[in-house]
Amino acid sequence: MDTLKLILRQGIGHARTRADAGRTAARARLAFLALLAAVAGALFASSLFSYLLFHALVELATISIACTLFILTWNSRQYLANGYLRLLGIGYGAIAVIDLMHTLTFKGMSIIPGAGANLPTQLWIAARYLQAITLVAAPLCIERPINDRLVVVGYAVAVSALVAAILGGHFPDCYLEGKGLTDFKIGSEYLITALLLAAMYLLQRARRHFNDSVFWLISCSVACTIVSEICFTAYVSVYGPANMIGHYAKLAAFYLIYRAVLVTGFIHPFQLIFRDLKQSEDALRESNKTLEETAHARIDELLAREARYRSVIGNAPVVIHQVDRNGTFTMSEGKGLAALNLVPGEVVGQSIFERYRAYPDFCASVRQAMLGKRRSANALIDGIHFEIYFSLVPGTDDAPELLAVAIDVSERKRMELALHEKEAAETANRAKSVFLSSVSHELRTPLNAILGFADLLRHDAGISSAQREQLEVIHHSGAHLLRLINDILDISRIEAGRVQLPRAPFDLTALVDSLLAANSPAACAKGLQLNLERSPEVPRYVWGAETRLRQALGKLLDNAIKYTSQGSVTLHLSASPNPVGSQLRIAVEDTGAGIAADDQTLVFDAFVQAGANSSQQGTGLGLAITRKLVELMGGQIGVVSQPGQGSCFVIDLPVELADPSDVNGAPDNTTEVLGLAPAQPDWRILVYAEQPETDLSLVRLLQETGFEVHATADSSEVIQHFQKWQPHLIWLDRVQPLPEGLAAIREIRALAGGAQVKIVALANSALAGQRTQMLAAGIDEVLHRPFRPDEIFACLERLLDARFLRWQAEPVAATSARPDRAALAALPEALRHDFADALLRLDSERIGALIRQIGEHDAALGRILRSHADNFDFAWIETALHDAGATPPLAD
Repeated sequence: MDTLKLILRQGIGHARTRADAGRTAARARLAFLALLAAVAGALFASSLFSYLLFHALVELATISIACTLFILTWNSRQYLANGYLRLLGIGYGAIAVIDLMHTLTFKGMSIIPGAGANLPTQLWIAARYLQAITLVAAPLCIERPINDRLVVVGYAVAVSALVAAILGGHFPDCYLEGKGLTDFKIGSEYLITALLLAAMYLLQRARRHFNDSVFWLISCSVACTIVSEICFTAYVSVYGPANMIGHYAKLAAFYLIYRAVLVTGFIHPFQLIFRDLKQSEDALRESNKTLEETAHARIDELLAREARYRSVIGNAPVVIHQVDRNGTFTMSEGKGLAALNLVPGEVVGQSIFERYRAYPDFCASVRQAMLGKRRSANALIDGIHFEIYFSLVPGTDDAPELLAVAIDVSERKRMELALHEKEAAETANRAKSVFLSSVSHELRTPLNAILGFADLLRHDAGISSAQREQLEVIHHSGAHLLRLINDILDISRIEAGRVQLPRAPFDLTALVDSLLAANSPAACAKGLQLNLERSPEVPRYVWGAETRLRQALGKLLDNAIKYTSQGSVTLHLSASPNPVGSQLRIAVEDTGAGIAADDQTLVFDAFVQAGANSSQQGTGLGLAITRKLVELMGGQIGVVSQPGQGSCFVIDLPVELADPSDVNGAPDNTTEVLGLAPAQPDWRILVYAEQPETDLSLVRLLQETGFEVHATADSSEVIQHFQKWQPHLIWLDRVQPLPEGLAAIREIRALAGGAQVKIVALANSALAGQRTQMLAAGIDEVLHRPFRPDEIFACLERLLDARFLRWQAEPVAATSARPDRAALAALPEALRHDFADALLRLDSERIGALIRQIGEHDAALGRILRSHADNFDFAWIETALHDAGATPPLAD
């Protein structure tokens, strides 16, 4: 109860104190208002008695305020960081000087004899200009350091200049007796008003640098100054009411500045003088807060790093031991401890020498490491191979301790053993390959003699037909054995790493055409259709190992024809761009018996025959050689097959594009057709083209050359145009669907003049296998896309006997990488026969000596023969010698 009474008394006391403070503040406000009313009444009474007295009192009051403002500002400038208030204090001091002169020269004061109303009015305008400029400039100095002494000197110079201009008669008149204010004076008041409005705008933008009371006091002061200036534009007499109202407004403006700068600035210094100090304190507090947050974040980061470190140490597949100088464990961590049937920290406090006493070599290494004599060691502990690294680190009492990090290298040891075994196997394989190579060469010597004698006897007219059949069997069997030996020689050279892949530019189109031509007789003999499907994107000239690519594709085509009893064999060529040139895809597809899925993984192994036809004659080396050659060229080979549906062997091979001028034997592109030669018929060509690009390119090519061309895209109009126009040649861009197209061709051939017209089909690569059908239906020639202009002109020369005017460029020098027959035939006959005999006997020393002799006759030929001999390519040399007319003598 007593406590409640005490609380009530305290509450009543606080309420009374607040009430007393409120009453005191209200009385102060009433006293202030009463004082203002008394001053205003006194000034008004003085104006009734004498306007001159009213004017003097108002001006002296404003001058006193301005001087007081200057003195206090100057003496306390070191406390005022706000440049706005400092500039106002100095500026108003300068204004007070001119206002004092204005007061002393006012009309009726009689201090300066003969002075009228113009002089004080001029001084008034000068003071107001100075006041307006000061109020405009002050906001710009809030955050800029100002030199107070330079500012005082500047104002002194400005006051002196204004006074000198006024007294010297150089300042414009502001008041004329009998007329009143001049236009300059009125315009100046308006200009000063505009400057004051600008000062209020700048003050508003800088509001954050003032507290509310100072801001509103300064704003009201500027507003009163604007009212004063407007009033001074409206009076005619210096004693008029407008003049008097203007002075009241001026007095109020100066008083408000007094309240803003002096009363608020010095009675409440913690709000202005120490405002920057408070802001600095706030900034410091904020900085401290930021530092604390940064420190906490750093501590959290360090804790997280420590946690990660402990996690790494605990999960690392290593064993980490740390022991003191006595060999006692102080730390035991690492995931590798599980392999030793230990858990982290289990052995801490135990002796490392007791724990590993079964491994004396390891304990000896630890003792040496503790003396700084060993940095690493190898140990086999519990069947695990460890690599151990030692280092001395500071302990808990700064005494050195031994840190041992053991890494499980058992897997690496197993890999090293496997690698060693692999190298041993590869060495044995290379030795086997060298042996097979030597044996193969030894077998070739008697085999060449057998084939040579059999060949001679086959052409002997004195043998009987039965003997001739027996010789055919001998020759066929010998040739098969020779192919087997060559395959064995190839696979042994590849496995021994002695196969070279000389890169050179070559004509891919010519290579494919020659392969198809070489395999066509075998295909026709079995009744098979040999097709070609070539994409337009396939490049013609490429860089690569032409001989090896020919060998690989030849084996694939040979196998496809050999193991296909009916249907077709198709060679597919396509290409796609890659970073170095083109990615070539070659596929050989047949309609044979196919290969079972289980056998598809075996077909590329040496000496293996898989599939339904595995019992057929063969060495089992063809696909193995093909795969190794493709891999040596940087490609890959695979097979897709279904039993009963055939097989498709696919080669993916990267090739680099070549320039046609670099290819020996490439078509001569240095000639350009300029047009038709004179004295020829007016050749008429009918073009049927469904594809717009063909219509544009082909028709324009023919027209620019000089042919009369008529093009149509409607197949039904071809026969009509032929009957009406009678063209010399019909160019069919499309003959699909094939039956309808062939029927139209036969109909044209049956019409008048149809037997004489030439018909050419520009077919897609997919139609290559239907060439025979198209020629049988009456088409004279078939060209494949993409066509080249030289192919078009060559076709027209063959079919129409058309002649062209050509422009011949300078020939491009080219060298051949292969010797022609003339190079070998030019050698002395005895030298050629000796060389052939050495090849037959595979006498390597004699072959080398004879190649050196050939190099003395023809250095280029010697280098080429040496390259082939180094690569064991003796079959190529024998063929070249045979073509040059060198027949080896019979072996002894």
